Amino acid sequence: RSVMDNIPSCTNHLAAFLEYAPVAMSLVSGDTFIVEVANRKQLELWHRPAEEIIGLPLFSVFPELASTDFKKILSEVRNRAE
Repeated sequence: RSVMDNIPSCTNHLAAFLEYAPVAMSLVSGDTFIVEVANRKQLELWHRPAEEIIGLPLFSVFPELASTDFKKILSEVRNRAE
């Protein structure tokens, strides 16, 4: 078996881990921080259903954050891959 054969299984495990984590967790990607995944705890914290967030840029969903240091911090983390 190759590593690629395990990807569907790993993806399922990661999705389950995120969904049932006892803390708010989300995954964003790209230069515009597209929200790829947000677990139930995160959605509760954001007071939004998944349909209003998943697949959209984080700062278009929460434009009030765009002018804060949060966007700068996320950019720095992404650029350093930390």
